[in-house]
Amino acid sequence: MSFIIAIFSIEVLGIFVALFIGRLLKYKFALIELFGISFFIGLGVTSCLQFLMFLLGVKLSSGFVATLTIIAAILLLPSITELKKYIIEFRKPASLILLEKIILAALFLQAAWVIFQALPLPIHSYDSLANFGFKAKIFYLNAGIPGGFFEWGEQVVSHPDYPPLLPLILTWVYYFIGFNEVLVTKILPVAYLIFLPVFYFLLRKFFTRVYALTGILVFATIPQVSRYAMITYADLLLGIFVSIAFMYFMVYLYDKEASALVFSALFFGLAAWVKNESVVFICTFFLLLLFYLVKLRDNRRLIKHLLLSFLIFFAVSSPWVIFKLFNGLLNSDISIGQLGQERFLFNLKDSWLIFYNLQMEFFNLKKWNLFWIIVLLVLIFKKKNIFKDLAFYASFFIILAALGYFGAYLATTSYSLDWYVERTMSRFMLHFCGLFIFLVLYLLKDEKAGWEAL
Repeated sequence: MSFIIAIFSIEVLGIFVALFIGRLLKYKFALIELFGISFFIGLGVTSCLQFLMFLLGVKLSSGFVATLTIIAAILLLPSITELKKYIIEFRKPASLILLEKIILAALFLQAAWVIFQALPLPIHSYDSLANFGFKAKIFYLNAGIPGGFFEWGEQVVSHPDYPPLLPLILTWVYYFIGFNEVLVTKILPVAYLIFLPVFYFLLRKFFTRVYALTGILVFATIPQVSRYAMITYADLLLGIFVSIAFMYFMVYLYDKEASALVFSALFFGLAAWVKNESVVFICTFFLLLLFYLVKLRDNRRLIKHLLLSFLIFFAVSSPWVIFKLFNGLLNSDISIGQLGQERFLFNLKDSWLIFYNLQMEFFNLKKWNLFWIIVLLVLIFKKKNIFKDLAFYASFFIILAALGYFGAYLATTSYSLDWYVERTMSRFMLHFCGLFIFLVLYLLKDEKAGWEAL
């Protein structure tokens, strides 16, 4: 019960922010959209609040977070009673066909399997313990982030430069459930389950119901995705935030409404709190947005939308990004000061290992089923359409982000390139799954796809 209250707390804070943004933009949500994205916004809000309390030197407690939740819930009551003002009018969907019923049944079984598998698991594996679980334990037992925590160094705590969203989420849940390393890990399966309807809603902006459901089923049943939904790593969370941000960006390019751009910038800002790799996707987003706006030859729109997206991104990400920059929190894996010509050339000589491990992952059926093989086949047979219409932006987003990851590999300094590639390639590919699902569906889309009622 206490864990459910913790989820409720995250959801309430997220809905509070989502409805505030909706009112400012005069944007109406679909019900599935509001409750779905509110959970992920809530993850960001709870993390940001804890970090701001650290900057202010305020100690946290279970009573504090419970009081905050109650206040937010009370302030939300008027909006909840008038929810119709903020929700798209519901229209009864068409009856499910047999294929859709089969897909939904398969999704239900997959969700039940993930929950069943995750139930007995505590925080385990090195990164889960050292990078996230141990930090969350420190934050909880100290009633907040300890003063000087980010100066402790690698000998005391692993990777103090890592964005703090995941350990802060675990800490928030601890305030409700007490120190329970088994129950706290269920936040990742919850995120996995909530993302599926959100992703479905965003895919439905472009595709028929069958296509969208098929895309969700493919994503949900990738073994590597479901595995990372059961362990306390930040990679699936980054993949979720990037996928939501990317999909809203595609919606913006499709209908040119500023509201979609705001939510895209918002989720890219939240991604900055999840993992350092988010910088690759953030830079790609702003590069493509600038290209798109310049191509329109509308200076007023260029300035307005570029400034709007940057301000939203900056407002969300700035507490962590500015703190990190001003306190000199260096990436322990990539040090520009140590990256001389000799090291770069050494990494470049070994760069074939990146492509070797990449093709090994493509054909690793145990981790990915046929996912990457299907992606590869679709890209080959639909090569003439890859750079047409919206697929142009989706393809270039993926290409630029992939080049960013390639450049990051070449910039590694602490260990050998082989060491990094073997330990990260599989996890990093998770970040791209949602992007490729959209691109593949778009290349295969039905002519009837469009803005159909849910």
